[in-house]
Amino acid sequence: MDSEHALQLIPDYVLGLLSADESRRVEQHAHHCFACREAIRRERQIGVLLHQTVQTAARPPIAERTPYALAS
Repeated sequence: MDSEHALQLIPDYVLGLLSADESRRVEQHAHHCFACREAIRRERQIGVLLHQTVQTAARPPIAERTPYALAS
């Protein structure tokens, strides 16, 4: 993997879906490859944003969370 990028493996790497050996190879490659390190950083950011979006979307509307909500 030293001569080629690990870009196709990065989404699975970030999600923890690779074997220990594959993860180690991605990490070793990214240690020396700025493009792959940046791709890992971006993929992690996407994961954080996605998690935040899901948490916000799953939250009940403010009226349901407020104990003193106005009656309709």
